[in-house]
Amino acid sequence: MGFADGDRVPWTRWWFPAGTEPAMLEVGILPDPFNPYFRYLNPRASTLEAHEERSVIVLLADAGMGKSYELEAETQRLQTLGQQVELVDLGEYLDATEVRSAIQEAVGRWQRSGAERLTLALDGFDEPLFSVRNLTDVLKRELTALDPSRVRVMIASRSSLWSAALGDAMSAWSKNQAVTLMLGPLSEDQIRVAAGTDLDDTGTVMANIRAAGIGPLAARPITLRLLLSAADAAGLPDRRSEVYRLGVEGLVEENNARRQERRLDGPPLQSRLAAARRLAVATLLTGRMRVVRRSRAGDAGHSVALDQLTTHSVSLVDLEAVFDSALLSNDGEARRWTHRSIEEYLCALQLSELPLQSAVSLLTDPSAPSELLPQLADTAAWLAAFNEDWLDWVV
Repeated sequence: MGFADGDRVPWTRWWFPAGTEPAMLEVGILPDPFNPYFRYLNPRASTLEAHEERSVIVLLADAGMGKSYELEAETQRLQTLGQQVELVDLGEYLDATEVRSAIQEAVGRWQRSGAERLTLALDGFDEPLFSVRNLTDVLKRELTALDPSRVRVMIASRSSLWSAALGDAMSAWSKNQAVTLMLGPLSEDQIRVAAGTDLDDTGTVMANIRAAGIGPLAARPITLRLLLSAADAAGLPDRRSEVYRLGVEGLVEENNARRQERRLDGPPLQSRLAAARRLAVATLLTGRMRVVRRSRAGDAGHSVALDQLTTHSVSLVDLEAVFDSALLSNDGEARRWTHRSIEEYLCALQLSELPLQSAVSLLTDPSAPSELLPQLADTAAWLAAFNEDWLDWVV
């Protein structure tokens, strides 16, 4: 097992005030603030723990930077200190009514617990497929109705989809005890620690990263994981699309039960990739994050079942090979994509085979057919990289 296979690395990540550009010694890789020689380069770097007294913390980052993991790690740290924490994954809900109910249920559990204070952690602000404006409105109503002297709120979102209106409302609610932070890239020491879980010679890994000029890719956890998955290939890829292609191929061939051994049985690679693309379309475009093996009564609204996705060219065996692969991670009895950006990449590959207008109709707002749904903008960006017609449409 190792970082490339999905293991987590207990590193300390660094956050910066929103709008602050971290100082770099080389392209894309953060000088480690723990290092006495580098700590003065970024005096405003901080850990989440340093902001524990803030009433509101907004956590922003680009796709694949690790914000969800950092939010989850912080909630676990607080729980070990005996604090009442409720983590709500907004991406699991299909409309504003479900989000409202989830928040009310979380608050209700806290009130019944008798705990003095609550930390309400909201992940995936950028992931629900319904209107960002509707999501903003429901969060403003529910959160600002709470007592800021007893409730602390943490919200994670991709930078490009964060709502400034919600940020302003939460700042006013907290009486200006709010902070908005941006997650910094990985440092060289952090890259070495992650690489060391899979490879013995981390010095060679860093030398290859520098030679290929892919520091920005290596300093992002999701692409570092994909790079390490492809490390047995000749050299390291120097383009993001190639990193994802090789990484996805490596992950889909790895079985969760025995990830250290390459699977030699089961469907061929191309069949697995076809199944992965179909599954990604089903999960991303329906907003259903959880994947289950078989459909069950009462679960259709929140899960995608493998037995509902079979076609003449994609078999249940192919889909189950993807379900058991390292592309998906455990979520109780269900699975979910290891990272949303992998889901977006695979979905875009599948949509690139459709006529332009058919694909456009799937990614745009039905009430405004010329406007992309903001939550699907990164999928459209992948499509533009694959297809010149899409590039012309986006531009």
